[in-house]
Amino acid sequence: MEMVTFLAGCLAVWRITHLLVAEEGPYEVFTKLRSLAADGFWGRLLSCFYCTSVWVATAVSVLIGGKLTHILLSVAAYSGAAILLERATAPAVPWVEEKTDDITNNGPGMLRSGAGDPSETDSNKTGEHPSDFTANDNNSTHIGTGISPGGRQST
Repeated sequence: MEMVTFLAGCLAVWRITHLLVAEEGPYEVFTKLRSLAADGFWGRLLSCFYCTSVWVATAVSVLIGGKLTHILLSVAAYSGAAILLERATAPAVPWVEEKTDDITNNGPGMLRSGAGDPSETDSNKTGEHPSDFTANDNNSTHIGTGISPGGRQST
């Protein structure tokens, strides 16, 4: 396969997949198509860029042709290239940390012993209940950044 054919196939798979999954299209035709297929197999397929790229890559690989092994490898290559292009062109998603005042609710990514079980916390050894305490980190800074939770630079 020539490099030009491969690159054209990669761009075609990305464009068609993006069109089916994320765009409205003229007269909102793709939006209507996705809403018609909402709950079934096709609706789930059209809501997932990765899944749709495999099917579109299969069609493009068959159209370009070649030996069976060449077609199978092309499906993986075209789908992978489309996914990389999608990730490279997608807008950045801002990082948002979830805050909690509940000392027993560790939230995502927190590691503590006795997590979620008030009977295993040190405060119960003194007769106090963990829900009597609230976390107050208004004056704290993010470790290593010098930035306070409100986004202000600490001095």
